[in-house]
Amino acid sequence: NIFSQNENSIAISPNPTSGQFKITGNGITDKTLQLRLTDILGRVIYVTEIPVINGCFEKSLSVEKVLAGIYFMNVYSGNWMQSFKIEVRN
Repeated sequence: NIFSQNENSIAISPNPTSGQFKITGNGITDKTLQLRLTDILGRVIYVTEIPVINGCFEKSLSVEKVLAGIYFMNVYSGNWMQSFKIEVRN
């Protein structure tokens, strides 16, 4: 999954995942981003704010303790939001 808005790009890999995945981005103009992982019903599983350094960010997340299924990683900034579907396989 890659999101592009002007020069911005965000990628999540591996997807599907069975344990850990990494979300990375570059070309981001904001100083921080909020990451929010939700299940298919919209319940929040994980939320954090991460710093953006020189337009880039990287965050590894573990989903080893969640049930197999479809989840959404929502990336929020000051003026945009992008949602990514993630498949968790156990």
